[in-house]
Amino acid sequence: MKKIIAAIYPIPINLVERFFSENKDVFVKYLRTSTVRLSPKNKIIFYASHGSQELVGEGLIETIEFLTSDEVLEKYITRVFLKKRELEDYIHSQPLRTSSKKMLTVAFSRIKKYDCPIKIVKPVNMGGQYLTKDDYLKLIGHKK
Repeated sequence: MKKIIAAIYPIPINLVERFFSENKDVFVKYLRTSTVRLSPKNKIIFYASHGSQELVGEGLIETIEFLTSDEVLEKYITRVFLKKRELEDYIHSQPLRTSSKKMLTVAFSRIKKYDCPIKIVKPVNMGGQYLTKDDYLKLIGHKK
């Protein structure tokens, strides 16, 4: 099996600018812990969801944790890309979620917005998409 070096995760298009321009370097997402195949020094590529179908930037993973929303706010209140109310809305957007459910919490050491977003043909689902080095270079290689 080829080594995973990156993942693509959607970020709502209306939050893309805030994430890249306001020094918000903590990303949260509900995922099952058993499905996460990332580690520090891997990358996450951000896909602008809700219709644009573009890869808009990436970040180098510094830490990965699974935290409740209260733990996220306690530890990363000024760094998380969602405001407190948006985080609460995200929690309650699905009927089985509660504030005690843990979410993937990723802090980045470097985040960069692409000068030109990369259009992709196939949308990325909410679960994301993992990339090997070859996959990454095919998508992003020309950006380096």
